[in-house]
Amino acid sequence: MNKEKFNSSVKYLYLLSQILGLTPISPFIEPDKPESFNVKCLYIIWSMFWILLTSALGCCVSYVLMDVYKEEPAKLRISVTLSYGIMFLGNVISLINYIVKRNNFPKIINSLWKVDNRLLPRSGVHLYDKEKWCSIKYIAIVLLLYAAIVNSVFWAFEETNFRNIIYDTFENLPVLSVINNLLDSYEEHHKPVSTKSKTQRRIRNIVEDISAESTIRQSDEIQLIKDVYIDLYNTKELINSTYGITIVLQIITCYSLSVTSVIEGIDAATEKRDALIIIFDMFLLAYIFVMLAWILLKCHRVFDESTKIISNVLKLMVGNAVSQDVKSDLNIFLSMMRDMPLQFTPCGLFTLNLPFLCSTVGVICTYVVVMIQVN
Repeated sequence: MNKEKFNSSVKYLYLLSQILGLTPISPFIEPDKPESFNVKCLYIIWSMFWILLTSALGCCVSYVLMDVYKEEPAKLRISVTLSYGIMFLGNVISLINYIVKRNNFPKIINSLWKVDNRLLPRSGVHLYDKEKWCSIKYIAIVLLLYAAIVNSVFWAFEETNFRNIIYDTFENLPVLSVINNLLDSYEEHHKPVSTKSKTQRRIRNIVEDISAESTIRQSDEIQLIKDVYIDLYNTKELINSTYGITIVLQIITCYSLSVTSVIEGIDAATEKRDALIIIFDMFLLAYIFVMLAWILLKCHRVFDESTKIISNVLKLMVGNAVSQDVKSDLNIFLSMMRDMPLQFTPCGLFTLNLPFLCSTVGVICTYVVVMIQVN
């Protein structure tokens, strides 16, 4: 096997695992039954897939050292081995972390279900969309079958679980937007909602008359908001502790694969090698960038929504829509939000937001330009 086909095969293996990583366990979980027998079986099956993938990547590292690159310069062998070694070690560490903290995922689902039940009396609807839930199950099954047919074996449920948690938490459950609407409705209860999402419109229709309620009722609503925010913060902390290591390894792998894909694609283009290799490298690069950007944009959206809540609280505190007692409650809530921000900081190393995305793209582009000039 020549090195071009070998590199493409390894990247294809990794790409398949990423595609399957888009299929979270969560669609197979009934929110009120997160610890069912079927879920435990799925954990075992996905763990076995992950072990298979990790073993395959380990074999790839050994194959690089022993056969494919034996005729190449030492620097190239070290570079390629380091790239695949990062993938291998990343999967090993993620697998260990996954096994050690395997019970956290049902806790996250329970926490989200608790938040949903808190908001149910105010919204009148579950924020879990059952129709969407069923459609995601269908897509998950199709992806599983696709992976089985194309690669002849099911590959691992791996580190991309983090982005699925972000999606399920803050895309399907727009709880922070709900809090914003609750606060905003104290002051403006007939504000046009044409720019709001469907879920937000339904919630606003229910809460638009809150500003006319009594002081006691307003205090109850503020207490509800505080309770929901605390639940969200605890969920965020659980996500950080469960998937912090995983997301750090995911970003390191993105750095490594994106750089090697660009360099190998340019080499293949200049030496007029197989066009499929160039296309695959460019596709992999685009895929990695989109997935990384998706994670960071979702995390940034969470923090952005929380800052809007702070803005709404400050606006209420300087207005006359609420009583002094309610303003005191809002002041406590404001201090709590500032002390407990909804920021995702994996392992405490960095914050997942748009500035970090721009920095990541800048570092990758700079490194690629330097490597091209050196070559």
